[in-house]
Amino acid sequence: VTVSDDDSQSIQVSQTSYALTEGGSNTFTVRLAYQPSDTVVVALSSADERAATVSATSLSFNAGNYSQVQTVTLNAVHDDDLANETVNIAVSSSGLTTQNISASITDDDTQSIVVSPTTLSLTEGGATGTFSVQLAFRPSANVTVNVASGDTGAASVSSASLTFAPESY
Repeated sequence: VTVSDDDSQSIQVSQTSYALTEGGSNTFTVRLAYQPSDTVVVALSSADERAATVSATSLSFNAGNYSQVQTVTLNAVHDDDLANETVNIAVSSSGLTTQNISASITDDDTQSIVVSPTTLSLTEGGATGTFSVQLAFRPSANVTVNVASGDTGAASVSSASLTFAPESY
């Protein structure tokens, strides 16, 4: 009697889609479907580590642990923009079909204008004062901020508007 093994090895993940908020995390598990004849190394990688990371870059499975789940933490990274992002996490091994996990990350930042210093003491007819203006987070497009004096009889500003680009905010 000849027995042919027609089972096809595969990587199994507990879930393929996650919704996270920036700074949040969740876990998923990985295992193999069948007992391997040799050690199988499964690689984990984020398509954009500025937005999402995984706690392990590789997992090893062998005949003794192939059916035991190994837990991986998926982390949504705080970034410097205001955009929601979707990141693919690839779970792969040579010769096996890659499992893809989609992480939809909701950005939790709110744009604000940062002024420093927040007050200036000036003497009439004396030296001028300066303050800096910047955005708290990188904008997705150009942002124009209007600058004006609350009392133009007492003080004026040198620029009526400032434009911030995504490269220089």
